[in-house]
Amino acid sequence: MKTTKYLALFLAVLMLLTVALVGCGQKDDDSNQTVDESGQQATEEPTEGSQDEGQEGAYDGPKVLDYYVGDEPQTMDAQQMFETIGITITAHTMEGLMRQKTDSELVPGVAESYTFDEATSTYTFKLNPNAKWQDGEPVTADDFIFAWKLAIDTQAPYSFLMTDFIAGAEEYAALTKESYLKENAEDFKALMADLEKANTAEEKEAVQKKIDERVANMTEAELNDYNAKKDELWKKVGIKVDGQNFSVTMARPCPFFPSLTGFSTFYPMSEKFYNEHKDKDYALEASGLYSNGPWMVTEWKHDDYFTFEKNP
Repeated sequence: MKTTKYLALFLAVLMLLTVALVGCGQKDDDSNQTVDESGQQATEEPTEGSQDEGQEGAYDGPKVLDYYVGDEPQTMDAQQMFETIGITITAHTMEGLMRQKTDSELVPGVAESYTFDEATSTYTFKLNPNAKWQDGEPVTADDFIFAWKLAIDTQAPYSFLMTDFIAGAEEYAALTKESYLKENAEDFKALMADLEKANTAEEKEAVQKKIDERVANMTEAELNDYNAKKDELWKKVGIKVDGQNFSVTMARPCPFFPSLTGFSTFYPMSEKFYNEHKDKDYALEASGLYSNGPWMVTEWKHDDYFTFEKNP
């Protein structure tokens, strides 16, 4: 299990470095960018006066950016991403607390700066009060808290980057509906025993179906008690907000944590936008994507191309 996590951590860092240059220097360009099916060309129409008029032999055609997508991303949900295609595309449209500009340079994202207190193993990020979503709404600490909690609650592929390093997060994540019922419901304990006794794949599938149904149909009293326990555990997670200061306390040494905050799992998300779109088009269509980065998606033709416009 540890070996698998270490490999996944290595891949996460590798993907972070792979997309380090994406979107970092594009905030001053007013043009559109289109990524086609081949992913090898992205054209930007030059704006009037964009080239040096007196420069001899100046390029007079459209600006071209070679950019390889390769295939339709498996998901555009930042918290659920696990492959480089979606992560690379989203690096154009989203911004975390920090941004990895190169493999050796970390630059401000939504956070203007950060400090580290060795005595408490706490990173404190000072948020930029001018950080905005694509519709002009401010990006707040609550957007990060909501997104990070969502990643942990849904057991997102790279949520272990949070639960392994943020104080209290592992204990919070460990309490699931299944673990609660296993501890508190006799009928569920019996089902788990039946699963262990099952000999064939068919028997195991039948018992697992009963287990899933039991979890989905917890009583109101069970749900209330479970949610109360989760709330208490969340209060112990090392994430605190004080005005524009967003503090994260480590459970164990993690000198590369600021770099991790530039990874997709750590991107923010507006709870309001998520709730409005989660049952319709969230991360499924251009209208279900919400950007706080240098670009925003204005068109997503599936299995064909994305169109990006500069985020106002």
